[in-house]
Amino acid sequence: MASMSSEVGNDRDNQLATFQAATGLEDIELCISVLEQHGWNLAEAVNSLLPQSVCVEESYRGREGGTTQPAFGSNCSRSHSASPITRSSPISSIANEVIINFVWDNDSLPLSVPVTQKIGQIKESIKHLLNWSMQSKVMISVDQGARFLNDEMTVEQLPFVVEPDGRVLYVSSQVDGNGVPSRQSPTDNGLCHLRVYLNNKPIELNLSPASTIKELKKQASLMFGVSADLQRWVGWPSGLPDYTLLQDVGLLNCEHELKLETVGLYSASNDTSCESTTANRMGRSQSPASLASTDSEEYASADDYEVDMESPSVTSVPAAMVPMIPHDCTNPLEALNSFSHQFTNRYGPIHPIFFIGSLADAVKEATAGLAATRKPLLIYLHHDHSILSNVFCSQLLCSESIVNYLTTHFVSWGWDLTGVPLRDQLLDMVRESFGVDAARNVMAVQPDNLPIMLIVSKSKGQVEVRNVIQGFTEVDLLMGALLLAVEEHQLAVEQDSVEEQQRIARENVIMEQDKAYQESLAQDKQKAERVMEEQLAKERAAQAKIQQAIKEEERKKQLEGQLPAEPNAGMKDVATIRLRCPDGSSLVRRFLGDSTLELLFTYTGSKGYNNTDYKLLSSFPRRDVTLLDASQTFKEAKLFPQETIFVEERTD
Repeated sequence: MASMSSEVGNDRDNQLATFQAATGLEDIELCISVLEQHGWNLAEAVNSLLPQSVCVEESYRGREGGTTQPAFGSNCSRSHSASPITRSSPISSIANEVIINFVWDNDSLPLSVPVTQKIGQIKESIKHLLNWSMQSKVMISVDQGARFLNDEMTVEQLPFVVEPDGRVLYVSSQVDGNGVPSRQSPTDNGLCHLRVYLNNKPIELNLSPASTIKELKKQASLMFGVSADLQRWVGWPSGLPDYTLLQDVGLLNCEHELKLETVGLYSASNDTSCESTTANRMGRSQSPASLASTDSEEYASADDYEVDMESPSVTSVPAAMVPMIPHDCTNPLEALNSFSHQFTNRYGPIHPIFFIGSLADAVKEATAGLAATRKPLLIYLHHDHSILSNVFCSQLLCSESIVNYLTTHFVSWGWDLTGVPLRDQLLDMVRESFGVDAARNVMAVQPDNLPIMLIVSKSKGQVEVRNVIQGFTEVDLLMGALLLAVEEHQLAVEQDSVEEQQRIARENVIMEQDKAYQESLAQDKQKAERVMEEQLAKERAAQAKIQQAIKEEERKKQLEGQLPAEPNAGMKDVATIRLRCPDGSSLVRRFLGDSTLELLFTYTGSKGYNNTDYKLLSSFPRRDVTLLDASQTFKEAKLFPQETIFVEERTD
């Protein structure tokens, strides 16, 4: 019997661990409670927490060690959540909470406290839980008052004294120095008039001061349609249990204003039956147009984008869970680095390799270049408020076969939608990369439909979302959907490759024609330049000739001015010289017989026949007069009384 009891205990421990892994719940008491409600039937227990369109069937695939892997089917109910600080029986600590026994006087109070809770917050909670006056000064120590704790310390920083009853903290209080805490009470039996604001929209509530916080939350739920477990109230300290009286948080018979906030992101969605989602439940991809209606012409405002408070798949993120992307992060590189890092922390090192960069950069990485080098882009959209996200990531997306296939055939990019700022960033990126309609469709996706994977590919020059793969599926069906997406991508690539080759051929022909045309233009240009150079050369030569003629005329005039007057024909001692010019003309000039040959050379130069270019040849004896001494007279040179001289151009 003892052995059988031990085996049952071990099996339940395994079932509890599997249940926590499948649902993401970390509250052990809550998990045990849900399992006990369903007779420790793991499938029914998980079904009770999954969306109505995502459920676990009654069949399992066994693993070693007695653990099981659920397969997905149909039937669901609702999720649960817990307050930050609640009354509890002393049990062992869990990942994000610890049980502390608060002791004062002759009494004690066990509380389940988040490890990140500050001492100051705990003090305020204790005053409300014990109905002490708000003016009470509460002090907490680990050693019965010898050393009091600072309000800024957190639970995880405390040096606990672990006693037989577990972790213990000692509480003491003072009021006006007399050490006696007092209980607040209403001044009369009138009603408490409350004006409650949600997104700046007020409602009026009239409740008795003896009403509990639970009753107030219920009234607000009826008026606003916001489930009590997803209400966050501003106006009293956080962490108060629902059975606390309004009078104990200072809400007496007078008027008060309170602010109500919601935990979540999306607007309430219409109920969807299992029958209406049968086509998508088993992992079939759907077209982007089926994500949401595109009748709306404008984006919904943040006020309209709230959580469906009754949605069974929505749950609070555990206090110790670090967000995938910090909500105040605006840098895409930092955001994707954080997403990849936290994904590894949660689900281990075996997961898709997420592209680090903006969505536009991821699209460029996947679709730029030639068709043969392109890959489809897989966009994974995560949401921490959906139980299915944890199931999908741990059991499907991180499956080794899926990871290997995605690494080989896809560029993967992920984003976290848990937070309005992150949602708005994604919508901006989607609108920039795919247009307004795609952004509107993504915005309309509700938390109970997450996670999803968008398959983006390029075809005929257009980059679009081609497929949408729902998260509620099995590994084989998910692989089938990915194979189909890659097959469709390959068909588009083949078509684009044919058109691309034809386009490249046309471009090559055009390039060759353009090259020949450019060469022809260059030849014509060179020819025109040569003609232009020849023309310029002729013009320069003509200009030079004109200048030379002008200079020659000036020189001739200058030489002519150096000649003395020609002697008269009847005078004695006159030498008559006849010049036979190259053009056949004759020149006759008289010189005095005692004049030198220099006058003859000056005369011939004034007529354009200088000694440098022309020879003066006498007839008999034949000689070149220009070679004679210019200082000789005509008589000495025997050119007297008359002589005929031939003018010839020099050729040597």
